[in-house]
Amino acid sequence: MKNLRLASVLVFAALTLTTGASARPKTTRAEAVAIVKSILQRNAGACRFSYGPIIVARVKGAWRVSTKLALTGRGKPFTATAMWAVREDDGEAVPANQLTSEISNGCH
Repeated sequence: MKNLRLASVLVFAALTLTTGASARPKTTRAEAVAIVKSILQRNAGACRFSYGPIIVARVKGAWRVSTKLALTGRGKPFTATAMWAVREDDGEAVPANQLTSEISNGCH
């Protein structure tokens, strides 16, 4: 019985170490901001918007990166929120809504 308990503890410890439960995320907060800023700067002209301060919050397995946009397309200018989830494991910026998806794709 002692051997079984010891084996269980060792397996749990090994799983904790290999799953990175206490490991630092691969994508840092600063990297997440840089990824989203790159998307915003690359597409601001084509999508006709300017953006304000970037807000970052850590959520389960990702960084939630958002900003307020001032859109100046056709018609009356308006504001909207753009938001991405930048995954910690691979740094991919996943759009959180339709507007953000269109911005990520250059508003084509």
